[in-house]
Amino acid sequence: FGPGLTLTIAGSPLCRLVHTHEPACAYFAATFERIFRAVIDPRTRVTETACEAMGAPECVFTVEW
Repeated sequence: FGPGLTLTIAGSPLCRLVHTHEPACAYFAATFERIFRAVIDPRTRVTETACEAMGAPECVFTVEW
């Protein structure tokens, strides 16, 4: 496996009608992290680096292991 990957969600149901100054998709980040820890590497970290609730065009998650 490479050093990581980037996942995106456009039209996130968690961001509908929500406007924040911090990422709002902790649920997705935690879910992705749990899956990749079980399948790829127990040291996997997932960080939301852009969020529709903050005005980004889509939610972006960086996955590193």
